[in-house]
Amino acid sequence: MKQTILVTGATGFLGKYLIPKLAFSLSIRCLVRKTPKTNRIKEKNIYYYQGDLKNKDSLREAFNGVETVIHMGAECSSKDPGTFYQTNVIGTQNMIELSKQCSIKKFIYLSSAVVLFNKEDSGTPYCKTKKEAEKIVIEAGLNSIILRPTSIYSSKDRMILPVRVLKYFPLIVLPQFLFERRFQQPVFVDDVIYTILTALKTEHLQYNFPYFIAGPNTETLEKFLDKNTVFPFRPLKFRLPSYLFKGLAALKLPIPFHISPQKKTYNFDLSHARMDFGFNPTSLGEVIQNKTHPLANRHPNS
Repeated sequence: MKQTILVTGATGFLGKYLIPKLAFSLSIRCLVRKTPKTNRIKEKNIYYYQGDLKNKDSLREAFNGVETVIHMGAECSSKDPGTFYQTNVIGTQNMIELSKQCSIKKFIYLSSAVVLFNKEDSGTPYCKTKKEAEKIVIEAGLNSIILRPTSIYSSKDRMILPVRVLKYFPLIVLPQFLFERRFQQPVFVDDVIYTILTALKTEHLQYNFPYFIAGPNTETLEKFLDKNTVFPFRPLKFRLPSYLFKGLAALKLPIPFHISPQKKTYNFDLSHARMDFGFNPTSLGEVIQNKTHPLANRHPNS
């Protein structure tokens, strides 16, 4: 299907996996804040347009002749709460308004599963602004396909490296609270790319309906390590008292392993994604054991 596609967030984590898979398109326009000195992806039909999501006028040129928008651009880590609002909310509003003016045929929006979090777990500026932005997209009346991925990881992700290494340990020493933490359905990057490609190539999806895109893992770290050890026995575990590590929480250090830091564990409904996308998520165990299926085998036209 030859079409002109505008992609925001093209130079981010997800973009570097998606852009090479869009080679089938007539033209791929990557919206970037700063034009790269050299194109990291060497394809003749990839073009870079400089613009800022917060400034609608700076986006207009990139929209000319575009048929489909993939809006992945978002602020995830700023120290300024205002930047989250300006980028995620106002930026999405700008993208929606220009999409309407330019009669965009399809608007694919990368939301986030965090929009489901309750008030206790959704107090961060990122959670709040992604929820507001998704509402804007749903109420805009465009042909929008909304995807809500959980935490996305790759096979080279530094966050899964400890899990990949721990399967070789017959004795594992960790704080008690880490053994008890549950995976919050982290999703493999290839599975997210698969859903975006499917959204591009089919018209048989529900518009303005949010699809959860998540992995299958919800077990505790302890059970996960028991299942994925290389030994014919469960590894021995030495549990360090959790109170010794209260200082880590006070320092707000990141919790590894894509384990839920929330007090509540959420179960995301994948039934619509399975039915409409043929979505069959890869487990974290398959990834660390290098048993993943090539993306081309999952999506024959990619």
